[in-house]
Amino acid sequence: MYNLIKFEKIYEVENVKKFHYCVFILFVFFTACSSSIPLPENKSNKIEVSVSNIQDFTLNSSLNTEKTELTITVESSIPFNELTWSFDGKELSETGSQTVININSLKKGVYNLIVTGIYNGIVYSAEMIITIN
Repeated sequence: MYNLIKFEKIYEVENVKKFHYCVFILFVFFTACSSSIPLPENKSNKIEVSVSNIQDFTLNSSLNTEKTELTITVESSIPFNELTWSFDGKELSETGSQTVININSLKKGVYNLIVTGIYNGIVYSAEMIITIN
């Protein structure tokens, strides 16, 4: 009877050793895997948008409408095809890889330029209110 109890205790110790060994192996494995996974670059989720070259209004007497051209220069660290551009609620098609967007036939008023996109799991967005007098 004593030998049976002693055997059980040895068996329990062996199981604990095996368990600790398995935990150690898993720890080493997950540590090695996590160090090889590239972390996302530390980029701020800002898109710099500046408005320039608002031409003077011209009057087309035959149509009786005021028109202008707006040039928007964009600086961003992410590809432009990952962004969605909308101006005054309408999506712009000039996304591609351009850094300058031309918007023609604007009248006097207040407009919203909205840029959104997701790149490498980061949400990028910028909004600008443009007033043309």
